Amino acid sequence: MTKFHCVIATPTEQLYAGDVSYVGVPGADGDFGVMAGHAGSVSLLGAGALTIRTDDGAANEMHYIVSGGIAEVIGTTLRVLPRYAVLREKVDKADAAQQLEQLRGQFQEMTSEYRTNNPIQVRALEEKIAWFVKQSA
Repeated sequence: MTKFHCVIATPTEQLYAGDVSYVGVPGADGDFGVMAGHAGSVSLLGAGALTIRTDDGAANEMHYIVSGGIAEVIGTTLRVLPRYAVLREKVDKADAAQQLEQLRGQFQEMTSEYRTNNPIQVRALEEKIAWFVKQSA
């Protein structure tokens, strides 16, 4: 079992740093796995479950719900830098559903002119909506 270093950090906090044997990443173009010796790469993150295995068995797994950001493999380190992330066990589904309803309301209130003139803000809101959808599931 060969390990590599993994760091998961949002813009506001570091969620994980340690040696792992496998990380399953929700990429924007589909899920992918990273193991020791993975080629250097940079990928956009999608919304979904990120799985960390600290050893070879599923008994040693951690799961995060992430959305937005990037994952990069440089040398022997994987850096996952999501815009939003939460440990799956800490998800409050009722709160997530309430937040999702409010965000969808904000999105519906946006005029087409606003969406056209503010694509970055629209994309950020879409990422946050996707994150709460995954938490509510």
